[in-house]
Amino acid sequence: MYRTILYKLSFLFIFIFLNSTNTLEAQKAHVNNPAFAAKINSMIHHTVDLIDVDQLQSEYDKYYIIDTRKKEEYDLSHLPNAALYYYKIDDKSLEQIPKDKPIVVYCSIGVRSELLGERLKKKGYTVYNLYGGLFEWANRDNQVVFCDKNNQEQVTNTIHQYNFVWGKWMDNKNYKKKGMIIL
Repeated sequence: MYRTILYKLSFLFIFIFLNSTNTLEAQKAHVNNPAFAAKINSMIHHTVDLIDVDQLQSEYDKYYIIDTRKKEEYDLSHLPNAALYYYKIDDKSLEQIPKDKPIVVYCSIGVRSELLGERLKKKGYTVYNLYGGLFEWANRDNQVVFCDKNNQEQVTNTIHQYNFVWGKWMDNKNYKKKGMIIL
């Protein structure tokens, strides 16, 4: 009987510890809109360490940046020098990702990027999920780019909003929202 109680208490302690670690992590990485934070936290599982937009912006060159969205989204707007690896990419293609830098994955808000981040973690990569994704990056007035006809990155003030439901979280009025993907 005492073993059963001790076992249950141990399990409870581990459960509380793991959840508090995720909560502390989410507090470090934040978005400025509390309703957006609630939406993100209801969608992601906190299985990949989070990185805050400000931290990424201040240490940008330290990371290999991966956009996990569809090509149509990436073509309209992405983070500077981000590589495109759609989150459903096959495992063979993942082998092309360099292992010499920690990786930051992102999408519109962080759901699809978390899925790819989980796969990369299993392959031994050090990976972080950009909390709030491209939307929070732009909401904090960070630079967004697209590739022109010569494949050169140019600054843009247009964000691919994914769809109207998700696009509402892109609330920086300096950016125009375009693009619709209905899944």
